[in-house]
Amino acid sequence: MTEPDSLPGTEKNMYEVSWLEVFGRNLVAGMGRALGGLILYVVVILFLGNLFIQNIWPVIEPVVNSFQQSSQMLQQLQGLPGLNQQQPSGLWR
Repeated sequence: MTEPDSLPGTEKNMYEVSWLEVFGRNLVAGMGRALGGLILYVVVILFLGNLFIQNIWPVIEPVVNSFQQSSQMLQQLQGLPGLNQQQPSGLWR
């Protein structure tokens, strides 16, 4: 096995390389970190969504259905002819 000091790319320190090589290595490192963070973010969102659907949604589903029914009832009431009439203009506006 070769010595660690004689591996390719280890003969220069950071002051002896070009700016392009420093830029390229930092670009690759930054893209790797961003991709890893994105994958971790997606995994966490999927886990929390699964937890919500399995445990929390069955508890709040009746409340949401009640709100939907109330909203539909109000929309039907707004269609009645007596509720859409203009108020008479007067002093007590």
